[in-house]
Amino acid sequence: MIRKKMTIRSRWHGKALKSRFGREMCRAASARRGAAMIETAISILVFLALVMGMLDLGLAVFRRHVLAEAARHLARRAIVHGELADRLGPWGPTTFSGTAAASHPVADTVRGFLNGGGSGTPILEPTEVTVSIEWPGGSNEVEQPVRVTLGTTHQLFTTSLIPFVDPTIDLVAMSEMTIAH
Repeated sequence: MIRKKMTIRSRWHGKALKSRFGREMCRAASARRGAAMIETAISILVFLALVMGMLDLGLAVFRRHVLAEAARHLARRAIVHGELADRLGPWGPTTFSGTAAASHPVADTVRGFLNGGGSGTPILEPTEVTVSIEWPGGSNEVEQPVRVTLGTTHQLFTTSLIPFVDPTIDLVAMSEMTIAH
């Protein structure tokens, strides 16, 4: 009797049984591999889109930081160019509006700060940076405010991934200080 059970068992796990279920198992395994490959491709695309978006926004934040630093430096220069600035020469109270590429002492000053404090290629192109310096109190006397506003646009390079997003971001930096000299 024991011998019969073994025979049945060996027949049950024989070649005929393996070929019938083996083909079904191979089909199921290949279907799972195909699904895993599609899931991986979709996951990688989503991950790369997120990484590229973070890099793009990080670049915009960096450019905004450079713009803010340039505005602060220009405001510091403007507060020592009040009406009592003999050697440096007074600036204002006439409002200046133009680009950083203009041939004006204000534009010449800000152009040096558009490279992020280093030397070499500017981070912000001077022709794309708008500069406005004004004296809200109407004069360049001591204790009067001076306001510097710099602006530019940042072109997003990830908008091809998300078509419904506006491809430009307006970057604006403003600094206001009181004239010291």
